Amino acid sequence: MIPTMNDDRKIHTKVPIVLPLVELEAKPEEELEEELVEERKGKLRLKALWITLGIVFGLLIIGYGISVYYFSSHFTFKTVIDGTDCSLKTVEEVEGVISRRVDGYEMLVTGRDGLRFLLTARDVGLRYVSDGQVDKILQSQNPFLWFVPVFKSDAATRQTTSPSVSYDNSKFNTKMRMLDLYNETRMRLPTDAYAVFEGSQYVVHPEDLGSTFVEGLPEKAIQDALLVMGLEVDLNEVDCYTTPEVYADNAALLEKIDTWNTYACFAVTYTFGDKTVQLDASTTMDWVIHASERNWSDYYGYDNYYGYYDYEVLWDYVIEAGGEYYTLNLAAVKAWVHNLSVTYDTVGTTRRFIDAHGVENVVEGGAWGWEISEKAEIWEIYDAFWYHTGLTRKPIYAQEAVEYVQPGEADWGKTYIEIDLTEQHMFYFVDGENVFEADVVTGAPWGGRATPQGVYSVLNKMSPAKLVGEIQASGKPEYETWVTYWLPFTWAGHGMHDANWQPWFGGDLYTYNGSHGCVNMYYYDVQELYFMVEVGTPVILHY
Repeated sequence: MIPTMNDDRKIHTKVPIVLPLVELEAKPEEELEEELVEERKGKLRLKALWITLGIVFGLLIIGYGISVYYFSSHFTFKTVIDGTDCSLKTVEEVEGVISRRVDGYEMLVTGRDGLRFLLTARDVGLRYVSDGQVDKILQSQNPFLWFVPVFKSDAATRQTTSPSVSYDNSKFNTKMRMLDLYNETRMRLPTDAYAVFEGSQYVVHPEDLGSTFVEGLPEKAIQDALLVMGLEVDLNEVDCYTTPEVYADNAALLEKIDTWNTYACFAVTYTFGDKTVQLDASTTMDWVIHASERNWSDYYGYDNYYGYYDYEVLWDYVIEAGGEYYTLNLAAVKAWVHNLSVTYDTVGTTRRFIDAHGVENVVEGGAWGWEISEKAEIWEIYDAFWYHTGLTRKPIYAQEAVEYVQPGEADWGKTYIEIDLTEQHMFYFVDGENVFEADVVTGAPWGGRATPQGVYSVLNKMSPAKLVGEIQASGKPEYETWVTYWLPFTWAGHGMHDANWQPWFGGDLYTYNGSHGCVNMYYYDVQELYFMVEVGTPVILHY
């Protein structure tokens, strides 16, 4: 199809562009030569730069290689082993440092009761033994990265070893003997925790760990510390000591205390006139013993003081505490009651009094006075203790006097018979008033016939009565005599009675015609006295 003028499509054609010719001006020859010179200089400078860079790089490569070689046998920068800067040191140099440190090694050993001593390397022949640990640290470092530690923190470059050491066993043993760790004068045996009575109740007394070593353990603990070069070893912390068997938190002990505290309220307050003596748990709980400790001889058999007795039933008085069985130590109870009797009984004691002449006198012996019934009192203590009672009372008496007085004073009141064995004269006081007196004849002062001095009491009144003397070898009594009035004051047969065979009474008749020990009286005198006195009236006989 041939386009026409009326065709709306555009027609593109290429039209040549004609540029005007410009005539180039030729450079002068001198300028061209200068340019060539500059170009050559530039190339030379560039070549020199490359050569310099090559030399520097080569030197760096050589230096790096030398460094790699160096650090293959030396520790890198900032290397710290066991607190010592080991940078740029060889294994041998580092081991030398460690060896010198071992040579100067000291270990402080402490223990209980102020135990404290210093152990040195020289004492035990301690020395360093190379075991490859230092070399292993060196091998762990990468010599190709010798520069890396420079950029790390100090903590990241620290290393530790457990220096391998050895010691001279002979020197060690010698040193231990010098220390004398097992000296008995310095060691305290451990003691168990136990119950102790304080104030009004039982509490735990804590255990005492003591300071006695288990043989061999201190040496082992010190040896173990030496091998790791420990700077200090506390023998208390490494369990070198013997130990108690019972500690303060022992369940059985705590149960025992709870049980015993139920008995701690026990108390008996004894009254002796205006004086009092208290027996309470502070004493009785010391008497508590393990049932296995009871002495059978305390419960059965014959006792010279008590005679036959039936204490075996005291087995019924048993405390169970902490899985164990306890009772009161009968021997301890007996001893306490007997001491109470010795202190407050007045029978046979020496007593001061004002005699019929108003003179202070003394009398000793006899059967009159206060006398505690020890056996009965023991029973009362057992009952009071087991039933936890608290009470105030008089002791149980086998015999009582008239009044409580200070020890050594007269306890027979103001109504009594007084017989002066020197003057051979009798007095009878009623409420302090002399209502009767008479001459008497007492026992002869020879042949064992003397009337006993002391304080007694009228035991009986008999009228008439037959007096019988001691049985002789013939089988017959020394005498048999009937009297009208008989007032005995000893169970041995001494008494007051009429004696119509005596020619008179008083004076010194007793020295050559004395009785067999009785108090002979004129018939009408003893008759009057017989109807005046009562059984139990005190009788004081003195010189």
